[in-house]
Amino acid sequence: NKVSVSIPLIHYKCFFRLFPSASDMTMASSILFSRQHMSDYYNENPLFHSVIFLLVLMVFDRTGMWGTSYTNVPFLTGFYNNNFNPGMGANEAARFSSTGMIVAYITPFFTALLADGLFGDFSTIFILMACFSLPGLILTLISAYPGLLSQTFGMQNQEIMRVGMLILYPIGNGGMNTLNDLFSAKQYHPVLQKDLVEKYFVWSGVASAVAALVAQLLITTVAAFNYVVSIGILAIFQFIAIVVFLAGKNRYVRRRTDRLKVKRFLKAMFLCCLP
Repeated sequence: NKVSVSIPLIHYKCFFRLFPSASDMTMASSILFSRQHMSDYYNENPLFHSVIFLLVLMVFDRTGMWGTSYTNVPFLTGFYNNNFNPGMGANEAARFSSTGMIVAYITPFFTALLADGLFGDFSTIFILMACFSLPGLILTLISAYPGLLSQTFGMQNQEIMRVGMLILYPIGNGGMNTLNDLFSAKQYHPVLQKDLVEKYFVWSGVASAVAALVAQLLITTVAAFNYVVSIGILAIFQFIAIVVFLAGKNRYVRRRTDRLKVKRFLKAMFLCCLP
């Protein structure tokens, strides 16, 4: 059941440099090669070996998160297009947007369970992007495109918009926000490279800041001229994120799943439901 990955082991010279004494070297070797502590191979420089793909993915994915959060309410209230919009008031649009955020914040609890217990991090991230985030943006684009479904923003447009904005995209993006950081951190050895994990989260913060800046400068500016085009750009960004993620497929450290976590979760939920 061991996951096969084409990632080289950390060189012995690295261990001698990190652990100069014989006892430390023995400990390092036991940690690295013991099945009890480790089931995959780790690279000496994970940032440029595999994590760089996940950071680029983060920039594109979180640009979508910030971009939709900045532009949803103006679209719902008709600020971008007076003739083709859902016709919501400011309060109704705020509640609509908040509902999507609630879904996004609840999702990581379940997606983390699926990633650890059933599908693994890699497959779960791919499913979230390809089956939820990207289709959610496409449905939002279809619903907002004037004249594509109807000449007015009717019930069909609203139903498609709700599926895209309140279900698909929040689930995909909400799950991604957590799993991306967790999967990136798992590229580092938990003992030998724990200092590098701390540096990764600095780069994660930089990637999030870049995404917010791109969303603020590019997406909101384009949306002011044409909201549909801005959503189209976000859909293209999401597609690029998927391609970049798959490009590093053979470089990622993928740990084995633990199906007992799912069983324990279901058992706990069942016991909570008992009178």
